[in-house]
Amino acid sequence: MNIILYIPKETEKEECYHQLVSALKHQIGEDATVTNIASFKNTLPNLIHVFGCWNYAAAMMLFKAHKAGIPTVYSPLGGLQPWALKKHKGDKEMKQLAYQKRMTSLASALHATNKLEYENLLKLNWNNRLQIIENKEITNDISEEEMGSKMQVFYQKVLDSNSYSLIDHDTFNIIGNLLQAGIDKDSYQNNDTKADLINRLQQLKKEDWRHIFLYASQELILDKLYEGLTRLQFHAPSINLDEIELFPIDNHYSNNKITIDPNNLESSLCKAFHTLHEELKHRTAPLSHLSDLYEFLRFTSYNEDLFAELTEKSGLYKFTSRVIGVLQDCIGLTEGFMPILPIHDKETDKIKKGLTKIRYL
Repeated sequence: MNIILYIPKETEKEECYHQLVSALKHQIGEDATVTNIASFKNTLPNLIHVFGCWNYAAAMMLFKAHKAGIPTVYSPLGGLQPWALKKHKGDKEMKQLAYQKRMTSLASALHATNKLEYENLLKLNWNNRLQIIENKEITNDISEEEMGSKMQVFYQKVLDSNSYSLIDHDTFNIIGNLLQAGIDKDSYQNNDTKADLINRLQQLKKEDWRHIFLYASQELILDKLYEGLTRLQFHAPSINLDEIELFPIDNHYSNNKITIDPNNLESSLCKAFHTLHEELKHRTAPLSHLSDLYEFLRFTSYNEDLFAELTEKSGLYKFTSRVIGVLQDCIGLTEGFMPILPIHDKETDKIKKGLTKIRYL
């Protein structure tokens, strides 16, 4: 785990906060880096913990992390208590209040140092993903070791709740291969292709499988991955996802599969692509719906020319071509099952990231 502990220079001048960050660094060890520079260039941290309130540089650090898809923990250190907020209600402070609210709401989770702060942050209702961990510098109720241990459990909870951030390019390729194997029983009939995939599966560590299964569960493809493993006759480590503590995940996904009408194949298949288009627009598209489209194109006998004509009339032709490009890249759809030629461009990359949520693709 690679963690950046970011504390602005102004906040670090407060001895109790300087000591808090130093103690966390001591407990976490080499996995943590302390900095007061609002940048993470040339690094790929798993998580960034930002300390301090009403600081523009701290806000910029969190905004950059959010844009890069890096999970964040934010410790306002009492700066959002009611009496502190009153100081920022004037006209001159409204801009500060706006970025502070945005910063708080975008954080993956908030860290409160006591029960009163926790309760007031809940009332504020800017971000309800909260955890209390006392600051050992201002209370005798917790030791440095306990604080460090609790914080690392908290970090793991944040990471597990943002499983997409734990999946790199190679791991996602494996997920796509397993998804194809789960959907398409003929996809790994070739012994060399099957042997190559099994060899890559054998290289995975138990922690990799934890990330894969969490991601698959959150993207509603877990059943297909299990089916793929069964078809490959590969025994992955047993991981009980019910025992992993997560923050509530508010993705607004539909648990329903995309379906098509067998009596009106071409029109309903065009409608299925329209459904995906709308879901991507509203950021409610699970990866499972991409796998649904793979299944339709692979196993449905329909009039491809009529389907292409309907997508043209509906204004979805280029979007459909790009989704087919994503199906080719991510799940392995082959040319023989493409009703129109795929497009691979920057817009295709946006669709790919919208569907997979993976920052490395």
